[in-house]
Amino acid sequence: MSLLPCAAHGSRQPGPIAHVYWFMPQLDQTVLRKRQRLCQECLQNYVISLLTPEDAEFLTCPACGISTEQDVSPVYVTYYEPKMPGQKGAMAFCASCAIEARNRASHNAEDLPDRYLDQGDMVTFPAAPAKVVFADLGRIDPGVKHGAPAKPFPPVSGSAS
Repeated sequence: MSLLPCAAHGSRQPGPIAHVYWFMPQLDQTVLRKRQRLCQECLQNYVISLLTPEDAEFLTCPACGISTEQDVSPVYVTYYEPKMPGQKGAMAFCASCAIEARNRASHNAEDLPDRYLDQGDMVTFPAAPAKVVFADLGRIDPGVKHGAPAKPFPPVSGSAS
């Protein structure tokens, strides 16, 4: 018996729990990001059986079967079964079935923060040498490793000693 309850039905089930990460772009340009824990049966019913095959020639809704070639509401998923590497997939839902999929993915799920960075956040700066950082903090450089004798910095020109 798992100690964690399945998010779909809320009870503890025999067998391991899978972790499922949902990524669902919305029409208002926001993205719904959720994490759920599902038992093996619910993982099969709500995730694996609805995945669009990677080699599909035409996109059809996995729930109702209509063509989604011209108007797809994608749902992306990454799931981790115990002791297995992560599996990624996508579901090409029609608009009405995507609403049901979003509701199911949100049930007893944890909201995940946005992991995208703004362009300004992506700029990296070279790290300042440790001596400069300690000097800016007004501290003595502790040396190469902890416990090494401290080396005092020379006074900055124009400052009182």
